Amino acid sequence: RTLCGMRDALVGSRTALINCVRGWCRTQLLRMAPATSVTFPKRLRAAALARPAGLPEHVERLLKVIDSLNEQIAAADHELQVLAENDPVCLRLMSVPGVGPVTSVRFLAAIDDSSRFHSAHAVQNYLGLTPGENSSSDRKQRTGITKAGPAPVRAVLVQAAWSLRRARPLHPICQWATKIEQRRGKFIATVALARKLA
Repeated sequence: RTLCGMRDALVGSRTALINCVRGWCRTQLLRMAPATSVTFPKRLRAAALARPAGLPEHVERLLKVIDSLNEQIAAADHELQVLAENDPVCLRLMSVPGVGPVTSVRFLAAIDDSSRFHSAHAVQNYLGLTPGENSSSDRKQRTGITKAGPAPVRAVLVQAAWSLRRARPLHPICQWATKIEQRRGKFIATVALARKLA
C-alpha cells in the first residue's frame, strides 16, 4: 500500500508539472504532437526547435524535473511488478484481462483477508462500486455509485475496465458491457465492468 501511495505522489507531481508546462505552451501558441507523459519533454523540445528563442530556462527546468520523475515512476513500476510477480494472489488477479501489477497490488492491499466478505457483492459494496439509494416510503430512487471505501482501488478498477474495453473489445465480458452501453451510456457501462472485475 505504501509503495502504491508513493507512486501516486510521483505521478501526481508529474501531472501537475505537465499541466503547468501545457499552460505556458498555450500562452505561446505553441503546438506540439500528441504525447504521453513519458514522451512529453522530448516532444516539447522537438516542437520548440522551430522557435527562434527555443525554450526559456524556467520551462527547461520543469522538463528536467519531469524527466527525473519519469525515471522514478519507471523504477516504482518495476518494483511493483516484482512485488506482484512474487505474490501468488496477485498472479491470479493479473490473469484477469485488464488487471496489471498496480491494480492487483492495490486490490490485494484493500481486501486483505477475503474471508471477511460473504459474497462478491459485499466486496463491490465495500469498494463503493454499487448504486446508492435515496428512497422514502412510496418513492424509490437509485443514485450513482456510493463511492464508499478506498477511492484509489476504485480508480484503478475503473482504469482496468477502460483498458480491457480498449484492448479486448470482443471478450465476452466486454460484449456484456457493450450491451449496457447501448442502454445506459459508455461511462455507466465502464463502471459496471469495474464492478464485475471486483
